Amino acid sequence: MCEDETNVVNTVIDAIKTRRSVGNLLDKHVPESDIQSIMEVVTYAPSDLNMQPWKFIITSKAEMEKLSNMAKPVLYSMLPDKGE
Repeated sequence: MCEDETNVVNTVIDAIKTRRSVGNLLDKHVPESDIQSIMEVVTYAPSDLNMQPWKFIITSKAEMEKLSNMAKPVLYSMLPDKGE
């Protein structure tokens, strides 16, 4: 493996080891061009048996709130009654 490839591999390994899930997201607009660039790159990630079962949903905060408000009544109706 050449030095450039070793550096890339080490960078990826470092990124994997230091990856963290962030619970609080910034309320900041992400340019469409950035989203497109990210989506192009993520499709190169390895997948089980090279099946590449990629499915992505890209949405805005307003759209997520609308979907959440639509889903809440259905989800609440599925909860057992507390009086039973």
